[in-house]
Amino acid sequence: MIAHGSAALPERDGHGDRVAAALAQRRAKGVRLGRPRRCPDAVLARVVALRRTGVTLTDIAEALNTDGVLTPGGGHRWYPGHVWRLLRTQDAQQLLRRDTDDDSVRSSPDR
Repeated sequence: MIAHGSAALPERDGHGDRVAAALAQRRAKGVRLGRPRRCPDAVLARVVALRRTGVTLTDIAEALNTDGVLTPGGGHRWYPGHVWRLLRTQDAQQLLRRDTDDDSVRSSPDR
């Protein structure tokens, strides 16, 4: 039995590397990983648009509270931490990258 344990160590060590590489490859292809986002698309787009114009996390949260927008968890009060976490999601990062890519294409001298 001890022989089996020591033989499995090299396999266990390489397994984490293979999983990490596979996940990185899927992320690079744009595959959605993890649980689905619970925040409506319109709220996400609004938060990303406000942040891109330089609005602070606190001011974004206050604007959502003023308009009565529910948090992704169904709460009635947004805090800057909610906004920060939303901006770190895969979907928000894609929107931010897409907006940046669109800006660089529009400002390109060739187009």
